[in-house]
Amino acid sequence: LEPFTDYSVRVSAVTSQGEGNRSDPVSARTKQAAPSDEPSNVRISNVTVDTMVISWTPPSQPNGIIQGYTVHYGNSSMLLGDQTEVTLEGLEGDTEYPVQVQACSGAVENPCGPLSPVENVRTKIGVPGIPMNLKVAFDEYQEKVHILWDPPVPRNAHDITYTIEYYREDDDQVFIKETTETELLLDKSVVNCR
Repeated sequence: LEPFTDYSVRVSAVTSQGEGNRSDPVSARTKQAAPSDEPSNVRISNVTVDTMVISWTPPSQPNGIIQGYTVHYGNSSMLLGDQTEVTLEGLEGDTEYPVQVQACSGAVENPCGPLSPVENVRTKIGVPGIPMNLKVAFDEYQEKVHILWDPPVPRNAHDITYTIEYYREDDDQVFIKETTETELLLDKSVVNCR
């Protein structure tokens, strides 16, 4: 029997002399089950640094009433009602997100059907946040200034170059160094950093 399908049943008795009259039909509906197929036509649009819009078509064999969808993206997932479009927000820039959609019916046990095929999408590169936890340590032994920091949140890009400005207290001349690392060693003659 097919899930979530109306069936009519009639019964008759049969002997060696033939079949008797059939009973009046009785109707019954089978229970809901998980959808047999995945949502189709998954489309990703309006991709920005931190958002994207995902839309899809419901499964062709829902095997019941679709109660909601789960959208899986990266290491996260979002539970939705029966809408077929969602805007994902708070994403990281320049990051690839594998996206899949799964439909769930009103079945009591195992209500969710198969996942849609993976759609990979990369968010756009954006301006990074502020580098955090800036620390400056003076190493008397090596006569160096050790500057280190944590990457910005959000990063919004895979490749980041850091610009470090520094100057001597007795001179307003500003020096600039660039690095792709989250630390820098300078000669101890540099007394103050900003």
